[in-house]
Amino acid sequence: AGFAGKRMSVADLKRLWPVFVAPKVRDWFNDHLESGIVDHVTIAVNAPFKTLKEGGPPVPDNGLSIEATATNCIIHPVAGLPALNGADLTVHVVGRDAQVAVGKATADLPSGRKLVLSGGLFEVPDTAPLQPPARVHFKLDGPVPAAAELLAMDRLREVAAVPFDPATTRGTLSAQVALAMPLKPDLPPGATNYSIAVDATNFSVEHMIMGQRLDAAALRIIANPQGFQFKGDVKVGGTPANLEYHQARDTGDVDIKLQGTLDAAMRNSLGLDQGNTIAGAIPIRVNGHIDGGSGHDGRFAIIADLTPAQIDGFLPGWIKPAGKPSRATLTVTTAPDAIHIDDLVIEGAGGGVKGTVDLDGSGTLQAANFQSYGFSDGDKATLKAERSPDGALRVTMRGEVYDGRGFIKTLTAASHGTAPANQQAADIDLDFKLGAVLAFNGEALSDVDLKMSRRAGEIRSLGLSAKIGRNGTVNGELHGQADGRQVVSLRTSDAGALFRATDVYARMRGGQMVMTMDAPSADNSGQQGTLMVSDFTVHDEAELQRAATSGGQNGMPTASNDLQFSSMRVGFTRAPGRIALRDGIVSGPMLGGTIDGLVDYTRDSVDLHGTLVPIQSINALFGPIPVIGTIFGGKTGVIGFTYRVVGRPGRPVLNVNILSGLAPALLRKFLFEWPAASQNYVDNPQ
Repeated sequence: AGFAGKRMSVADLKRLWPVFVAPKVRDWFNDHLESGIVDHVTIAVNAPFKTLKEGGPPVPDNGLSIEATATNCIIHPVAGLPALNGADLTVHVVGRDAQVAVGKATADLPSGRKLVLSGGLFEVPDTAPLQPPARVHFKLDGPVPAAAELLAMDRLREVAAVPFDPATTRGTLSAQVALAMPLKPDLPPGATNYSIAVDATNFSVEHMIMGQRLDAAALRIIANPQGFQFKGDVKVGGTPANLEYHQARDTGDVDIKLQGTLDAAMRNSLGLDQGNTIAGAIPIRVNGHIDGGSGHDGRFAIIADLTPAQIDGFLPGWIKPAGKPSRATLTVTTAPDAIHIDDLVIEGAGGGVKGTVDLDGSGTLQAANFQSYGFSDGDKATLKAERSPDGALRVTMRGEVYDGRGFIKTLTAASHGTAPANQQAADIDLDFKLGAVLAFNGEALSDVDLKMSRRAGEIRSLGLSAKIGRNGTVNGELHGQADGRQVVSLRTSDAGALFRATDVYARMRGGQMVMTMDAPSADNSGQQGTLMVSDFTVHDEAELQRAATSGGQNGMPTASNDLQFSSMRVGFTRAPGRIALRDGIVSGPMLGGTIDGLVDYTRDSVDLHGTLVPIQSINALFGPIPVIGTIFGGKTGVIGFTYRVVGRPGRPVLNVNILSGLAPALLRKFLFEWPAASQNYVDNPQ
């Protein structure tokens, strides 16, 4: 029977071919082909009629031939999935082999998104069995959110197990899909074998890797009954990385391998460096497993090459310049409300760091236990931290020997990183007991006992005791003033040793020192203070020697390289990373002077200035005389030399202007004295 050139509706075709087509193929067409226009049909039969009946013998290979084309069809390929609209069909049946080709069609999803299907082929190689096997393959093009929506529908969700949320996914895709299943009305789970290969471009999905956004210019994604996987160059949280991702279909477990860099943006996104104490990109490798049952519980082995990074205070006392070899290995276990780090080892930092850390779900430290804590060779110390019921962090340190230069730099200077402006200083309790703390310039403190408590940015208690120098002591405490202010007081019987230990000044010997300063609090970003030192010596300072001898000994040098001073008093204002000195007066039998200026640790610079006054007891004779004393003497004396100290903290260079001694005091200040570093610079360094 030939119907070439005849046009009919699909409904007409359904009435025509029950006589000829195998029942299973016929039922599929009747159930899934809704409408369309048939352009061409040719049916040829060369077989006994009984072979065409349901339950009859198989049709011979040359017993049946059907050729048909149809346009503008609506197909429902699988119950529970969107229909294909505007489909072009070609039907080809030879004997028991049936094929239906779809040239192009559009799938309209419930959200209004669209996917375009092309190159489709539905094939039943043998229609004789009761549940004949069928094969389907087609190409799918469209936006990634549309594909994610399709795979998230009830019919495919369990099969595909692809972790993409349409609302948080972007990009376009071209996918090759191959399916194999028995031809029966209701397929049980697992009855469909499938292979999906997706080429995605400009792809992105939120919260996919460690809660971070995943981006890829081009990505190849494979899905099959074993699971879902992809591999390629991506960006995680904006940071380039190479990623292997595999999710098992039956359990939902995820295995990942990631190799990339941990830059500042990524560290901040993960909450790893809230104080910005690390500068530079850190190469990392991550091997991890995420439990599919929870979707949150995971375990990750991490290796980080710290060599390129500059680290200043990420861990207390840890200062590492860029380029110094260092490596960290750790294992991270994650849960919805907790993060546990164990097997933490930092190598290349002296004795090394080994221990465990516990964080809550937001990344806030809850506890830490470092059975080895040291960043220099010879360090023997332990460090423990625990969050107390009131939320404060209690930090306990014990040890025989510890290199404290990193701690000293942190206390006296500002770290390279800066915490956010609105971040309040953490509540903390410190309890340190150390046999010996190595300091700068060969100095050390022994029998160190430090206790400090801070709440809401305010120091509530402070106690410090230690030995320094040959027989010196250092003591610090917090006490109240008559006006209700809390002040920090620091005393030492060997100011020279303390100045050397803290890398402030290396050429002082001896001296009784008392320093008082407003206690830091949330309300005073700058603390006012006073430093007083008595009975000390400065040695091997050639410029001071020259100023002293130029004033009254006809240029003859003193008998020794030491200059004795009876007292020094300096007012100061301390702000984060900066100390402004003001109205400083130094007195001695051979030399006196004034001090003003700025020590800026953020810029690693010193800029001090003032006037040196030789033979102070004689030089001050004109001071009490009205008018004449102001012009010729004043507090800087008849003979005075302006000076300037510049350089780095701990290594300043003194320059004295001997010519300035020829000018009267009043003119000297305006003509020869270097400009003062204003107090405004401390508060507004820009």
